[in-house]
Amino acid sequence: MASVTFAVRGNSFAPLYSQVANYAPFATDQNLLPTIASGSQAGLIGSNYIDLFQNSYNSRSVIWSGGANISTNAAISILVRASFNENASLQGVFLLGGPYAVELCPAMIYMFFSGSSLNIGMNDECGNNLIANDGIGSFSPTTGVFYDIVFTTTGDTTTNGVNVYVNNSLLGSATLPSSLQNPRNVNLITNVVAGGATFDVAGSSMFLNEMVIWNGVINPGSVALTTGTGALSGASRTAFVQAAAFNGGSYSDPGITNVLNGVNYTFAGVSETGTLGAITNVLTNATLVGQTLNGILVEN
Repeated sequence: MASVTFAVRGNSFAPLYSQVANYAPFATDQNLLPTIASGSQAGLIGSNYIDLFQNSYNSRSVIWSGGANISTNAAISILVRASFNENASLQGVFLLGGPYAVELCPAMIYMFFSGSSLNIGMNDECGNNLIANDGIGSFSPTTGVFYDIVFTTTGDTTTNGVNVYVNNSLLGSATLPSSLQNPRNVNLITNVVAGGATFDVAGSSMFLNEMVIWNGVINPGSVALTTGTGALSGASRTAFVQAAAFNGGSYSDPGITNVLNGVNYTFAGVSETGTLGAITNVLTNATLVGQTLNGILVEN
């Protein structure tokens, strides 16, 4: 069963679930960065979204850096729940890419609109084109309505192993000419990007309500939601995808004095050696870190 590896909701730039919680709102005009906004559009879950509508020629996006947020499996699924401006003929939706998000980098997956066509692109770990800006299907969104767009890939040459769904309805499929590395080297995909930052598209015209990545192929008709199992059905969906709050980059140092003498451990790349006396130097029924230890005090 596929598990969530990344999840962000419209109420915060900070991911709800991530292995690495770095994020950076981006805009070509730094005075017009993306914002957290509120609204009442059809299908808005909660009351907030990330405003990625471009102003004039100002490209807006949010970049969550850290390859660990993206599955090491060849198979992967991506959900973008957003409201789009139907008058924007060319706009980016998402990108999973290397260190330079606006360039074509190895092991990248991206999606964008071109006219009324929803296009996808995909490369392998060596930068070879597997899918080159293919129009996956016709899609003309209505302004002011939230849609669930789901991308899935088996990561291998399975016939129609790449699928794109809109509101739980299959929009189009594709077959990869060669397989992705499995497990994938996550160092080759170091950014999750929402908004105007794809290989061919600088602009964006969308409100982002939710973005989720899974480490396998999901069935968009049966997904764990906060209210139970349901479909990624667009405006009729009323609950977020189930994801517990988790930050894999958060950790704390137990402190040398809480680690037994002679026990080695590494903290933030630094080797440490504990200094806590052995249990024979601890009084009977002493408590350490919430655990009762039956020590044996000895006389020297």
